Amino acid sequence: MKLWIRQHRVALALTTIMLIAAFMRLWQLDNTPPGLHPDEAANGLDVFDILQGHLQVFFERNGGREGLFFYLQAVGVSIFGNTILGLRIAPALLGTAAVAAVYLWAASWFNRRTALIAALFMAVTPWAVIISRDGFRASMLMLMIPLTLWLITKAIRSNRWYWFAGAGVSFGLGFYTYIAYRMFPLALVAAAAFVLIWRRNWIQQYWRGLAVFGLAAAIVLIPLGLYAIGNPSAIAGRPGGVSFANPDLNHGNPIGTLADSTIKTVLMFNVHGDENYRHGMGGESMLNLFVGIMFVLGIIIAISRIKRLSYFALLMVFGSMLLPAALTAEGLPHGLRSVGALAPAVVLAALGTNFLLYQWQRTFPLNPVARNSGTAAIVILLALTVYHGYASYFIAWANSPEVYKSYSEENVALSEYYNANPVSGKRYVVAGDYTLQTVQYLTHNKSQWQSVDPQKVDGIPLEPGVAKEFAIFSYDKDKALERLRLKFPKGTVSPYYSPVSNDELYVLYRVPAQ
Repeated sequence: MKLWIRQHRVALALTTIMLIAAFMRLWQLDNTPPGLHPDEAANGLDVFDILQGHLQVFFERNGGREGLFFYLQAVGVSIFGNTILGLRIAPALLGTAAVAAVYLWAASWFNRRTALIAALFMAVTPWAVIISRDGFRASMLMLMIPLTLWLITKAIRSNRWYWFAGAGVSFGLGFYTYIAYRMFPLALVAAAAFVLIWRRNWIQQYWRGLAVFGLAAAIVLIPLGLYAIGNPSAIAGRPGGVSFANPDLNHGNPIGTLADSTIKTVLMFNVHGDENYRHGMGGESMLNLFVGIMFVLGIIIAISRIKRLSYFALLMVFGSMLLPAALTAEGLPHGLRSVGALAPAVVLAALGTNFLLYQWQRTFPLNPVARNSGTAAIVILLALTVYHGYASYFIAWANSPEVYKSYSEENVALSEYYNANPVSGKRYVVAGDYTLQTVQYLTHNKSQWQSVDPQKVDGIPLEPGVAKEFAIFSYDKDKALERLRLKFPKGTVSPYYSPVSNDELYVLYRVPAQ
């Protein structure tokens, strides 16, 4: 038995890590996160279009978004219906697969022990868990970047055309995921330039494979390219609005704004993280203390070995995927825009941890007690990292009232009320279109209601004999209630409260049939 375990220890360790990753992403997925943000719900509205046969490569709702993620979400919605779980099962499974992709990538560039540690960090780091359980398309970067890098490595080492084709397909598909992926090719160009400096005949050796790679990527990109030609402004998307070069954000000092954005982005790993609970832990550093220290050590190691391709390329991938956040000037540090840097970050942390293990064992080559004591200490730190990931997400984060607010608890509460309480009269939600996306998604084919702009309440007809019920979210209720009372003076107000924070979520203004 011991011999079998020793022979299969890597497979057993990886299986254990994958089970941990699956647990961290799938447990209580139907109610944690506790709500559904309008940006997530917008995906669901596009999923409805997909399920009705309206197939697109790019969806212009919500400022424009790449479409691959929505097709995967459509599978979940077709199975679980228009529920929160229906939208979040796809990113949870993709996030689990990302852990395996990180292992494959790190093992192909470094060694299996480093790869196992990197996979473990990816499995339990709260940043990765939060994004994997959100319904945001950015979660795909955690999978696509390490997967593409592993496939490219397999292609170059085997020099087989099918690996180059697979790498090209993966590379091309990445452009259908999230806008931040557009910075990823910079790392590949830098790595290719590095190789050409040291091996000038490299292209001659691999030109056929590189041609297959380019052809496969080009074929995959044809639909998106054709769309971009016809709709250049839609593809450009939101970056201009949040760029450091935007005068409304830099206030006439673009260089200073860029420097500030870069500093905030770099420091988010160990000092101050994303304050948005949909992307982080409310300002806590994106990596815990142990992983953060190992991350810094890993950077030092990579820089000291930068003449080796794997270390140089790792730093280039990490740096390029920080650019989508560093080049903006809004909401920083931003865990969603920089999520592409998460996979290289955990690999860097794993390099630091592996180096620590190696140096300890090298220091005590003939003293088994000292060797085992040091190894045990690091194993304990890894175990504490697992517990920290669980406690941080499922205990601290999941039970924070701020999380409920961040995921638009009030929209879900109103949707649940509508679905459970049919009414014979007319229902109106007094709110803007953006806010209503959550209610639209969750009540689709389940309950009927109409939206009305808060400024246009006066235009609702009196309709004698028809009862009316108006829902108004508490953060925007005063002026709307005032208008309703003037229009329908016989109405009554019923407030509804959060069971977590006891804050008022929305009020119902009920007008009896007259």
